[in-house]
Parts: sequence; C-alpha cells; structure tokens
Amino acid sequence: MALWQLYDHVFWGTKARQPLITCQRESLYSYVIGKGDILVSIIHAIRGIENYIDLVAFIPPTVSIADFVDNLKGSSSHQLNE
Repeated sequence: MALWQLYDHVFWGTKARQPLITCQRESLYSYVIGKGDILVSIIHAIRGIENYIDLVAFIPPTVSIADFVDNLKGSSSHQLNE
C-alpha cells in the first residue's frame, strides 16, 4: 500500500474583495468541512475574514486539486448566497 502525504494551502476571496462573509462564518466553515469530507479529504485548519477563506487540506491523490478547489469554491459560494 502506498503512503501519501500532501498538504495543500488553499485560499480564495470574494468577488472584488467585498466583505460578504459576516455573521454566518461559523456555519459556512462547517459546511466547507462537510464538503471536504464528501470529497474524501481532511481539512485540518480553516479560517478567514469578511472577504476570504483559507484552509489547509489533506487531499488524496485520487482527487484533482483543481477539482477539489472548484467544488469547494462553488459550493461555498452557493451556500453563502442562499
């Protein structure tokens, strides 16, 4: 069995760095962690402010980093806009 350890630091911001992430920040972080679990990854740390989120994730080699980031960004944006 192969051993892999790849930690990625991923961050993304809101459009035009607008302060859109306010009072629902903790629920958004919980949502992102849950989405990471669905994508078979482990999110070790997550933080952010009003205009960006960054995280450290353990992404398996079977998941493309681009697909992982695309899924997290898209679903978190959708969740925030609901």
